[in-house]
Amino acid sequence: IDTLLKQREYHQVTELLSTHGIAHVTYKGVYLAENFYPSGNLRICGDIDILVGKEEAPKAIRLLQSNQYHLNQLHTSYWSHNDYSLLDDLPEVSLFKPFFGKGNQFDIDLHWSIVCFNKHYKSFSLSDFQAHPDFFAELQVVLLVTHHGLTDLWQRIFYINDLYFLLKDKTIDWAWLLQKLQLYGLEKTFLVGLHWCQQIWDLPLPPFVQALLNASDVRSMASAYEKNWEMSHSMKGSSLVVNQLMYFTKAQTQLSQLVKIYFTFFTSRVFRASTFRFGEHLLYIPQELGLITVFIRATRSIYNFLLFNSSHPEANLTKEPSK
Repeated sequence: IDTLLKQREYHQVTELLSTHGIAHVTYKGVYLAENFYPSGNLRICGDIDILVGKEEAPKAIRLLQSNQYHLNQLHTSYWSHNDYSLLDDLPEVSLFKPFFGKGNQFDIDLHWSIVCFNKHYKSFSLSDFQAHPDFFAELQVVLLVTHHGLTDLWQRIFYINDLYFLLKDKTIDWAWLLQKLQLYGLEKTFLVGLHWCQQIWDLPLPPFVQALLNASDVRSMASAYEKNWEMSHSMKGSSLVVNQLMYFTKAQTQLSQLVKIYFTFFTSRVFRASTFRFGEHLLYIPQELGLITVFIRATRSIYNFLLFNSSHPEANLTKEPSK
């Protein structure tokens, strides 16, 4: 019932955007359930993820607000400051629409930029799809690897299912896809996902892709990622950020990519807007003053990281055993 309601809302929202001339692309969750799974009911659906052009994002937000959607408290702080701060500081906003009484709501993540690792490293936009209309499926795979593999470390089995059904019986330009993934340092992260697609689903692959998959370093990485499934809770916050950096750097073979990863990791945490909670209120500090928040955010991140690891000792399973 939950999936059916979200699919109905998904259709209404995409029709609303189209009617008002707002170009968009949907991906993940509800989109995959409806277009790639044998039955939409087989896929748990959460947020409705929609990618629009940056210049049309304010129009899309106001349109959704006029149709009973509300920005969450955090993004309201940015939106209240001005449109520029919202578009420059954030890659997306979250909106919700209550239905059927208290506690039930539809959620939309409206993106104008899909961040790969951090916004200084790489961001995907609607123009990527518009520039390569013949590679729509391949770009959907890139976004899936960026989110499920890089950002969320393949922590859930249904992430593998998403990748499998996105590829199953599809005409994929494997050379183009692998070249694009390699360009962003995502090739090994993708191959790890493919490894499990074969282990769980027996996904057939072209011989040259299979040869890449059989490499010992790919299998070693897959074993390291697999330990995340043994944790009782998904990694979040600072612990997730540290592990994202660790796994991403281990997946690189080029020194230039490593330098870029480390450089953007640290610079993206300096000049940026921030919000701090005081009781029930959020204090917004714009990007221009972001430097003064560095030490506060660093202290908070270290505290949250230590707190998570002390509360969830199984998180240490992601580390390699000492020899």
